[in-house]
Amino acid sequence: MAELGRLIEYDERHAGDLLSTLRHYLAAGNKSTAAKQIGLSRQAFYQRLHTIERLLGRDLESGVQRTQLHVAVTALDTLTAAGAGGWDA
Repeated sequence: MAELGRLIEYDERHAGDLLSTLRHYLAAGNKSTAAKQIGLSRQAFYQRLHTIERLLGRDLESGVQRTQLHVAVTALDTLTAAGAGGWDA
């Protein structure tokens, strides 16, 4: 899935969990709530979101761009669950 490719590659190279961070943020719709859900301080969570924005070239304050990313994450999850394999399927 090209939309999320750079994020997935970053996570693989750095043993990170930015995709999970993005998934929680999009599901919660609120930074503070999402930070609490994954046990991070707001500052650490905001730093992760900034890294996500930089990697994807997206503005997470934009409702349109958040929706596009939500669709991409949902598609990735659906493909993975269906056994179609990772982001380049």
